[in-house]
Amino acid sequence: MPPPQMTLTLKQQVDQLIAQAGRASRQTPSSQPAVTSSCPSTDYKALIAHWFDKEPPALRARKYSMTEFVIRFAGRFRPKPAARLLAEALRELGWTEHRDWTRAGRNRRYWIPPTR
Repeated sequence: MPPPQMTLTLKQQVDQLIAQAGRASRQTPSSQPAVTSSCPSTDYKALIAHWFDKEPPALRARKYSMTEFVIRFAGRFRPKPAARLLAEALRELGWTEHRDWTRAGRNRRYWIPPTR
């Protein structure tokens, strides 16, 4: 199947898209969700507690690495949060930090969730 024939130039296409965006922004945002804040929440304690409560019971008893937490949550000014802030929140929630000193573990640190 051959691609559709385009009779508009690139500038005309860009102008058309700009006009469509302008019309869409002028419409009433009745169906669009309201944005409450442009800054993501940085209450890591609440974010971690909410996330952990949604985890299935089979995953709650395993070890978690700090890399998993850094990837999972967003920072305030950067895409990744500071590991120091996450560690403080984890300690306040009762998580304990351990280190695997075995050769297979390669001296990696991991976090164990609190027992409930």
